[in-house]
Amino acid sequence: MQTLDNNILNKMKQCIRFSDSRVSEGVFKIYTNDTMCYEKDNDWKYLISIGYATIMQSTDSYFHYSLTDQGIKYLEDILGISIVKDLR
Repeated sequence: MQTLDNNILNKMKQCIRFSDSRVSEGVFKIYTNDTMCYEKDNDWKYLISIGYATIMQSTDSYFHYSLTDQGIKYLEDILGISIVKDLR
């Protein structure tokens, strides 16, 4: 398994708005999977290169990053929980 530093892990968790308090019976429900930056971010660029994230530039000039299924699976393994998509 790939080893990522805490800074990158925190960015991944922030992307899905992860919080320990929202884990119920070992399950965390994702209500969003997006974070944005004004400039390209090297950590996110790395995550894209290993297949854990995607990028989209929007019309507002921001770069929108989101986790792939592979990136979410990595977080599940690291955190020892199930992550379920509940994007309403």
